[in-house]
Amino acid sequence: MTKFNTYLPVFQGFYGTIFEADNEESEIDDINQQRDEKGLKPITYDECTWDYEDYNLNVSKECTNAIESKLQEILGGKVIITFQELRSPKYYNFSNDAIDVEINLNKAAYETILQILADNKETFFNHIRERYTSCSGFFSSHSNDANEWIKSLKNKKDLEHKLGAVLEFILIEVEEYEADSLYNDIETHWVCATNYHELIEG
Repeated sequence: MTKFNTYLPVFQGFYGTIFEADNEESEIDDINQQRDEKGLKPITYDECTWDYEDYNLNVSKECTNAIESKLQEILGGKVIITFQELRSPKYYNFSNDAIDVEINLNKAAYETILQILADNKETFFNHIRERYTSCSGFFSSHSNDANEWIKSLKNKKDLEHKLGAVLEFILIEVEEYEADSLYNDIETHWVCATNYHELIEG
């Protein structure tokens, strides 16, 4: 097994994406229905204590497990992905949340990655050129030459970003496993009010 530190592919972050918690109104409706049955006044959003940190952490860990299962299915070898941390930007103007992970791959899984890129060479080369070519307002810190990427993969060097990006290419472009597929493979879709029981009892 070879260990790599990279980011979790396919996950888009929380802000403004399908992974962002958006069930607060449903939670409030549920609370108010129970309060109404007891003759209590309805509550509002501000009276709830929302545990977004726990929600985000649970979603991040479930996404990590889902991607691990999917890559094991695709690559055929042994894949172990360990959640490290959720990184959130100070401002969401130019970036979104990302999940740092440790990925362990055995020889068979790693060779399958290289074979998939070889089988989809033209698509991969175009993908790297389109994503990593500097232009007005964007400076790429990675080469837009896919040959350099493949060389790095074969040498197992300089892969902190590249391995995550390559796995994302395989998942999305080759397997059509996109964010909505990942979302459907996790169970945590509900942010809870930590003072729920206090609110329904009045």
